[in-house]
Amino acid sequence: MSQVVNKKQISFSDEILKSAQKKADMYFNGNLSAYLSHLVLSARNCECCRIEKRQNQNISQTSFGKIIHQK
Repeated sequence: MSQVVNKKQISFSDEILKSAQKKADMYFNGNLSAYLSHLVLSARNCECCRIEKRQNQNISQTSFGKIIHQK
């Protein structure tokens, strides 16, 4: 299965670009696009985990106003 690749021009401040490029150099052989894609996918997956966890928890409130998480 092939993926469609789209090109997009984006702008960063020098400080952000230097920081992002440093991480891309460390973890993705300098591929800034791969590093940014990784960040977006990680954020999306983390968001999905939080939503799933919330849906799976039954939350009730005691008479003292404390929240109790039940599985």
